Amino acid sequence: MNIKPVLILVMLFSPLSLFCLAADNTLTIATSVKTNTLSFRVGEKVLSHLSLQLKVPLKLVHIPADRASHLFNLGKIDAEFSRAALYQQIRSTAIKAQEPISKLPLYVFTADKRFTVNGWQSLRPYRILTIKGWVYTKKNLAGFDTVEVESPFQALRMLKAGRADLFVTDMLSVNSLRNDLEFNQGDIIRLDNPVTVLNTYTFFLAKHTAIAKAYSEALITLKREGTYQQILQDTL
Repeated sequence: MNIKPVLILVMLFSPLSLFCLAADNTLTIATSVKTNTLSFRVGEKVLSHLSLQLKVPLKLVHIPADRASHLFNLGKIDAEFSRAALYQQIRSTAIKAQEPISKLPLYVFTADKRFTVNGWQSLRPYRILTIKGWVYTKKNLAGFDTVEVESPFQALRMLKAGRADLFVTDMLSVNSLRNDLEFNQGDIIRLDNPVTVLNTYTFFLAKHTAIAKAYSEALITLKREGTYQQILQDTL
């Protein structure tokens, strides 16, 4: 399955002074996905379109989710590329770009379990892998038997080794990882029916409020004009 996340910006007729502080400085935007994945390549292409439209350099960098949240809180990075809406409960001063950067069905991945997925509660009998810093899955799996790991790749390794039963994530994050030489065809399977569908958003530091607003409007235009979809098709 090929799920699709991403974006581009349109310069609204805002005063140039709106962007004057950022115009000469690259904005660093963090993502927890690694640089050799499809998700990262999609994000880079989207940000390249956004950068051209905003006249602001945007750089996507890989930082594990928990560390990225810490650096964001310290003001060491400018934005987090893709976070669930409830991230604002943790970082209350963060500015959310209102248009979703992605809309992702979340699926169950497993090595050997077979059952009908019907919402989060259907996962309760199993041992489930979560990623450090992924606040959305952590909240929805509170009280379940969970094991926290550092990355999706580590999660797939543990599934293959039989050290846990399930891992919940999107297809785009997993597709390139399952093609790694470490995994054989059929080692990791995806169960039918998504657990849920998750909208994710880009969050900016408070000092970038104007850019966050323009970013959101541009993303709407990107989707309306079909550029968003074309980026996904060209990459996947």
